[in-house]
Amino acid sequence: IVFAILGFSGTSLTLEILPLASLSMGLGVNYGLYILFRMYEEAKRRKGMARVLKTSLLSSGKADFFSGMIVSLGVLVCVFSNIRLQAVFGATLGAALIFNMVGTLVLLPILISLFRPKFIFGK
Repeated sequence: IVFAILGFSGTSLTLEILPLASLSMGLGVNYGLYILFRMYEEAKRRKGMARVLKTSLLSSGKADFFSGMIVSLGVLVCVFSNIRLQAVFGATLGAALIFNMVGTLVLLPILISLFRPKFIFGK
């Protein structure tokens, strides 16, 4: 998602943008891990796919949403900085974190239900 944003905006990967990409990917991975671990716990209880997805999104999904929004809003405050690099960094990182969070809450459950990976559901 981060590299798609950079590509569509025409931004090249420079020394200033590299920490942004690393930060947003590192924080974005956490959102996915929370959901995946919760799905794994629910799947161990031998519940159906719909129940696993619903329970995971209602518990860990809420936590992901609120933590994603809080971190994003904290970073988006940098938009008001007089330092241009810091303002651009804050806007881009805040947007990337929001996209990562939405991707985790929307795309990840779709992909999990389509592919039913063995590391969650076993054999």
